[in-house]
Amino acid sequence: NFSVRMGEEIELKGDTAAKNHGGDRFPKKLIDTEMVKKRLRSVCTMKYASRRIPIIDWLPKYNKDWFIGDLIAGVTVGLTVIPQGIAYADLAGLPVQYGLYTAFMGCFVYCFLGSVKQINFGPTAIVALMINPYVQKGGPNYAVLLCLLSGLVITLSGILKLGVLIDLVSVPVISGFVTAASLVIATSQMKSLLGLKFHAEGFIEEWEMIIRHLGETRQWDFVMGLVCIVILLMLKKLKESRFVRPGPDCSTARKIVTEVIKLITTSRNIVVVIGAVGVAYALKDYNAFKLTGQVQPGLPALSVPTFSIVINNSTLSASELMHDVGSALIVIPLVALLESISIAKAFAQGKTIDASQEMLALGISNILGAFISSFPAAGSISRTAVNATSGVCTPFGGVWTGTLVLIALIFLAPYFSLIPKSALAAVIMSAVLFMTEFGEAVHIFRTKKIEFLTWMLTFLCCLFLGVEFGILIGVVFNILLLLYHSARPKVVFTNLQHGESNYFVAKLDRSVQFPAVEYVRYIVTKTSKKNEILAVVFDMSSVAAIDFTAVKGLDALAYDLSEQNMYMIFTNMGKLVKRILESYHFPNLLQCQSLMDVPTFLEKIEQDKVDSQPIVIDEGSRNHWEPGQGVVNKDFEP
Repeated sequence: NFSVRMGEEIELKGDTAAKNHGGDRFPKKLIDTEMVKKRLRSVCTMKYASRRIPIIDWLPKYNKDWFIGDLIAGVTVGLTVIPQGIAYADLAGLPVQYGLYTAFMGCFVYCFLGSVKQINFGPTAIVALMINPYVQKGGPNYAVLLCLLSGLVITLSGILKLGVLIDLVSVPVISGFVTAASLVIATSQMKSLLGLKFHAEGFIEEWEMIIRHLGETRQWDFVMGLVCIVILLMLKKLKESRFVRPGPDCSTARKIVTEVIKLITTSRNIVVVIGAVGVAYALKDYNAFKLTGQVQPGLPALSVPTFSIVINNSTLSASELMHDVGSALIVIPLVALLESISIAKAFAQGKTIDASQEMLALGISNILGAFISSFPAAGSISRTAVNATSGVCTPFGGVWTGTLVLIALIFLAPYFSLIPKSALAAVIMSAVLFMTEFGEAVHIFRTKKIEFLTWMLTFLCCLFLGVEFGILIGVVFNILLLLYHSARPKVVFTNLQHGESNYFVAKLDRSVQFPAVEYVRYIVTKTSKKNEILAVVFDMSSVAAIDFTAVKGLDALAYDLSEQNMYMIFTNMGKLVKRILESYHFPNLLQCQSLMDVPTFLEKIEQDKVDSQPIVIDEGSRNHWEPGQGVVNKDFEP
């Protein structure tokens, strides 16, 4: 007789089993049809459909108040994303229209697939920085290809429900990465702020070139950039002041003025850019500023992303292209996901976030975006915050944002060429200025020094080796720390006596997995050799899980102890741990229900009443012994 687990247990006996041509027996049913039907019924429901396409849930409830709230928030975010899109395209080394191409597709897709109403997908500073080296090598086509590849990786991760992998990136890694990336971005904009012209790669080389060319600073560009930064910071401060939060008893005129000021402070980027364009237009005959240059007007052409990337006058093959993309195939999607998932959790308002659904929304946004010449998009914390404070009611607010971007592409593109580069640099620098997390580093240092080491390693590697390698090094180092912690469980030894029997209790403080078993075996063997004892008692009350390698290692430890005429006893085992140990078929599995059973158990050992089967002490034969009652041997040396 044997049984096969296929959804439910099927028992095969004698002539009830089917035979193949060679006489071997197989189950009649290899697939549990009832289980399949149940699964199909669960996915063919409105509840499942609304989970995968959330618009199904809220669209039937849509009303006039939601419409007005979404319209106001969508237009406000649109006024924010237009200058940011232009600036981030410049940061990526792309023509400015690519930033606007990136700004609208995510808005439309997220309306259908998104579950957090405040989120805005589009261009972000960190992703723009990361694709810049590839744009320098292969031009805009490379950025579009990275958008497609990132979308495919993110979508596949969502389908496979790999959102749990995001949890492997700890707060110190994220904080160190974001802080370093902010400094790298700000440094990269110093060239435009000062009106300089040079090419540099890396944080250190960038500063070397800035210092070397400092004498070539264009005064008008520097003044323009500095004034724009000051105005942006002042408007941000004004937005946070009490003046824009009037009391309930204020006059109607005061409320109107307050709303106007709130709109100006929220849309401060577009206000500054419009002002800079006006100044540049007034002084265009004097060639005072370095301008953005010609911008292609109109909507992007619908086209399939090309895999023919030309670098140094040679077209890369598919294998050469994948080799050239390298770690960016993982890092860019990872960074986009980190930005998006962390924002979704921050604005979830107590709801549970389906990370896989957010991954699907972001992945599909990037896949479709690649067909309209977008570069990789992600969730934007600044625009999401603007969306929230503007009173967005549903993801439909993104439709108004995307529509405003399309209008700008059609009608305003000729005026984008008049935007001074120093003004765009000011927009970027004032945004990343508040992204640094040195305060978080101080909290990490005070809380746990080893995690501060993770923060510092990530921060320094991102600065000096590049953000792409820096975050990978930080993640790997963090996983190594996690493995080390798992490989070095704390083992607390207590030496006890009961009658003439001397034994010690080894209490493990966590689950035992394969990295830890050799350490446990070593420390227990070392301790047992230094003390004359009859048995080693493992208190498994804190062990929630154990794997095969650990069980095999404990079996070897039991053999080592038996060679020294010692017994190994397990006590306080949970159901899962007990089942695994019993399934392994220890030659001598000795187990007690609790530590109170150990003295009686040892008495039976001394009377040669222990066989190879697990012993269970009944209530009648149990000594009423409490933990800690034994005589502690002061000479015990763990």
